[in-house]
Amino acid sequence: MGTHMTANPIDSADDPLYDFEQEIRAFLKAAGVPDDRIVLSVPPDPRFGEASSNAALLLAKERRRPPREIAAEIVQRFDASDASF
Repeated sequence: MGTHMTANPIDSADDPLYDFEQEIRAFLKAAGVPDDRIVLSVPPDPRFGEASSNAALLLAKERRRPPREIAAEIVQRFDASDASF
């Protein structure tokens, strides 16, 4: 199981992942993920990226749609040119 980045926003701008996490949180909120459902973690294998979230799984049950469909919807809203990380 991955190491949690944080369940709540990081309080210190001194943390090297602070900006990255804030960008991801803002993106997930803009994609319709409720703030209280956002949990980010560091995957155990670097091949899976720097951060992961179970947002698609949580929303799939709530919206009665497949998790992959929800994840694809979230990804479609992502515009890498808007991110500062």
